[in-house]
Amino acid sequence: MAATDTHIYWADDDGVKRMPSNGSSAELLFSAEDTFVFGSEAVQTNVFGIDNGLVIFGAVVDSGTWLAIGEMWLDGAFPVEQFRMGGGTLAGLTWDDDNYYYAWKSGSIGSKSRWPGGGLTNLYNGPSGYTLEPGLADSNGNLYFLRRSNATLKTDILLRATNGIVAVQKLDVGTFYHDGLYVRSGNLFWSSNNGILKKASL
Repeated sequence: MAATDTHIYWADDDGVKRMPSNGSSAELLFSAEDTFVFGSEAVQTNVFGIDNGLVIFGAVVDSGTWLAIGEMWLDGAFPVEQFRMGGGTLAGLTWDDDNYYYAWKSGSIGSKSRWPGGGLTNLYNGPSGYTLEPGLADSNGNLYFLRRSNATLKTDILLRATNGIVAVQKLDVGTFYHDGLYVRSGNLFWSSNNGILKKASL
């Protein structure tokens, strides 16, 4: 789900929708079955956020084989598939002006240029015995993410700096699953599936 000053954006089984923030009727911007963008069956559509007047959204396509990432204008005009990728269960997606950054639950993080012709780049491969939890945040090129031990069920917040070095920022931030990770004004924010919101300074 994402929002502007005037509208709320989300996705369901039908596709990407928006509704005025006053709560009036919703409208369908992009159908999950629309073959114009994805060229194949699209299911499990999700809105990731809004960036510079664009809605960033994704859909699982080709019978669940690939995740396709698309962009469209806030009014639904000109939806374009930016790229598609396979790799398992997505654990996070974020972006800056130049790149998308994505994390797989299996333990790897990669990037894809938002400019035409850019390829996929692997940025991190986690050690065995860990999975990545939903949560990937970008701050000036630094990536923060959640790594969970399969043995202890403890979750740590890690940082991959622009120089490529990965370091633990916060140890054992909980034994529960997290729903998101955000960086704002020099602080990390994250939440658990039982509604607990936590904060830590960088």
